[in-house]
Amino acid sequence: MSQAKDGFFKKFHDTINCSLDDVTRNNFVNLETNAKRVSYLCSLPAVKSYDLAGDVQKCQAGGDFPVRKDLEKAKHYKDEGNKAVQKGDWGIAMALYSQSMVHMPEKETEELAIVLANRSAALNHLERYEESLEDIRRCLSLPYPRHLRYKVYERKARSLLILKRNQEAIKAFQDTISSLDEATKLDKEKRQRMRSDAKLMLEILNKGLVLAGTPKDPEPLNRSPPKPKITGKRNPQYTSASEAITIDKDDVRGRCVIPLPCPRCPNVVFCSDKCSEAAQKSYHAYECHILPLLWKSGCSITCHIALRMITQHAKEYFKNLSLDEFPTGPYKTEDYRNIYNLVAHEDKRSKQDFIHRTEMTAFLVKLLEICGYFEGKPRSKPVESNEIKSMAVNEKYKEDVALIGGLILKNLQVLQFNAHEVFEIQCPKPKVSKNVIKHDGKSVFLAGAVFPTLALFNHACDPSVVRYFIGANIVVRAVKNIKKGEEVSENYGPIFTTVPKDKRQADLKEQYWFDCTCKPCENNWPSYEEMTENYMRFKCDSDQPCDNVVAVPYDAKEFMVQCGLCQQYTNILKGLKSLQ
Repeated sequence: MSQAKDGFFKKFHDTINCSLDDVTRNNFVNLETNAKRVSYLCSLPAVKSYDLAGDVQKCQAGGDFPVRKDLEKAKHYKDEGNKAVQKGDWGIAMALYSQSMVHMPEKETEELAIVLANRSAALNHLERYEESLEDIRRCLSLPYPRHLRYKVYERKARSLLILKRNQEAIKAFQDTISSLDEATKLDKEKRQRMRSDAKLMLEILNKGLVLAGTPKDPEPLNRSPPKPKITGKRNPQYTSASEAITIDKDDVRGRCVIPLPCPRCPNVVFCSDKCSEAAQKSYHAYECHILPLLWKSGCSITCHIALRMITQHAKEYFKNLSLDEFPTGPYKTEDYRNIYNLVAHEDKRSKQDFIHRTEMTAFLVKLLEICGYFEGKPRSKPVESNEIKSMAVNEKYKEDVALIGGLILKNLQVLQFNAHEVFEIQCPKPKVSKNVIKHDGKSVFLAGAVFPTLALFNHACDPSVVRYFIGANIVVRAVKNIKKGEEVSENYGPIFTTVPKDKRQADLKEQYWFDCTCKPCENNWPSYEEMTENYMRFKCDSDQPCDNVVAVPYDAKEFMVQCGLCQQYTNILKGLKSLQ
């Protein structure tokens, strides 16, 4: 593979790996903590002197570096959006205006306001009135040209009318009339006509409110479906779950929407103002200017999550944590210690595995220094090439490298076994053929994440739950009856109905480092393809506990059938009688 495809980290890894002699490797192996491993590797001359700048410049993938907004690109997309409007292609126009916003420099507030106003018009024509109103609100919070404001106020008023938010519409029509006084470039006759129309609407609305007794406007639409309610009471310990759930530890098994771009970089869009504000106050404040370096490195999404687990908290948060103490009281998913204490299989890792992950950690630690994380002040300017000519981290951050670097290295180990993919089921319009409805739905990967409560579930090839997403929340539902005291299991990927036992066992061993002993594996349950229509299947009915399934041919003449596992006999007449 070419470096552009792999990213520059592969070269960094190979270079550092080749520089390690036997003495250095042995010294590394003898280190007992993640903090010491990171500190040691970061202190090596080969690491400190490594020049990333050349590698970054050669790597074409991963976005532009340095990170800069581009006014010319922004204007280009705006112009293309305007052309789409002239053709009546409102969906295309909306997408082009969104692209314009992505590239619009932060200081170009008037240009951004104009693009927001244009996008609100496209959304209005697409009958997405709530989103149109949001863009109008954003537009009016910026220095949108005063001689054009009558347009957005009227659009706002008519959108509110459609949404039956009449009291708000009255205010918007009043603003329309006021802003027409500043519409100096608008034809006098058209201005007068718009003023008359707005006054007429005000008269109608006010009269309607009087007749209706001034009812309250309906609440704005909430497009996100509600989270399902937990059956019964909440678990006092694991508050994300029902009280019917208990967690037992076994020492052997263990346990978009309309985009809103970042104002400073062209690499990220958010789903809402709330999401954007939360990100700008925490992780994205630091990641904003280093994302292309992360992407160009070729690192996996797991590495990014490992970094995000750090950047979403200030350095002081980790300094004040007692990592040696297991949290008591309710299991809080936002408590980093509950992730820190998940299974990492540190005792099973090879020397090379540790070296590889520590090299990635050294790179991520350097990014944290560059972005201002150790200083506690997010950088405001793009990263320049001369800042990555050396991987050395300033000596004044020596303690931070040990603490935060050690946590990143632990994160990389934990995430290997505990991260989940975030996905959605995309279902195109169903096809109807010969009165049969066919859905060609498919699961589409969106992101990666770690859910501390879900990570406590063990695997089974015949899981008792399924999971799906509602917004940022993951929902876990039972798909079969679960007896009291029976383990609640989820599935880590391979299911017995579609994947042969040998393949399931091999995949789980390779990725999760355990031998699966679930019922389908222990009893060698057949896959769908192996199941034939010539057999009936009955649960073993012996006096002693047996989970085996007894397969009986349809033409069997005996009603007492011997179980191949426990050697006891099952009376199939009982099962047949229950089907009548």
